[in-house]
Amino acid sequence: MQNGSYMEAWLFIILIIASMIGVVVIGIGVVVLGTVAIKFYRKFRPFEEENSSGFSISISHHVQRDSFFKIFIVGLVLASPVFYLVYLSI
Repeated sequence: MQNGSYMEAWLFIILIIASMIGVVVIGIGVVVLGTVAIKFYRKFRPFEEENSSGFSISISHHVQRDSFFKIFIVGLVLASPVFYLVYLSI
């Protein structure tokens, strides 16, 4: 084998690793964007308080949280125009 083929193999491995890191970074960015958007939304429209006497405090605290899926979808919806523009430019 020639010396150039070893270099191409290493460049291919670096490309694979960089693409995996890129996917993770994009995923983290979407979650952070969704978290910021949900926190901003909850500042202006907080959860409503339950006024029933038979309602447990621990259940009330557990119910009044935004799920990961909701945060991820909100971030994905907000970031999708940017992803589309990047896709068009490639």
